[in-house]
Amino acid sequence: MINLQRKRIYQKRFLVVLFLAFLLVSCAKEDIAVKEEFSAPEKTYRLWLETAEKGDIQNNNRCVTEASKRLVDGQMGQMEEFMRRMSANLVIFKTYTIMEQKSKKDKAVVILKGPKGDITAVPLTKEAEGWKIDLISLFGGG
Repeated sequence: MINLQRKRIYQKRFLVVLFLAFLLVSCAKEDIAVKEEFSAPEKTYRLWLETAEKGDIQNNNRCVTEASKRLVDGQMGQMEEFMRRMSANLVIFKTYTIMEQKSKKDKAVVILKGPKGDITAVPLTKEAEGWKIDLISLFGGG
């Protein structure tokens, strides 16, 4: 009788552990899918450039840090000026090629080489969703 009760207790515990393991695995898969586009500094940079080129402000905004989003939100009052600057910067960034990316803890840079040999670095910060462009540092505000 005692062995049968123990067996049932172990079965219940096993089912609880199995359920929790399944739950954790399913959450981890969702988390990985969400972060994939921001999983590497170079991926974030390419997505940022692509969405800027398309004029997709909403998805472009997903590529930048939370502090940068506040900066962009502040600029929205002067939408024409903001879009003019964004377009001018896009033209410049499209002429650069990616040389390498360097990261250390939660900071990274994508190092670019311009057509005349000039070098620039795009700073990124690792946030909850992954690597995000730091517009404040990039454009001299931080």
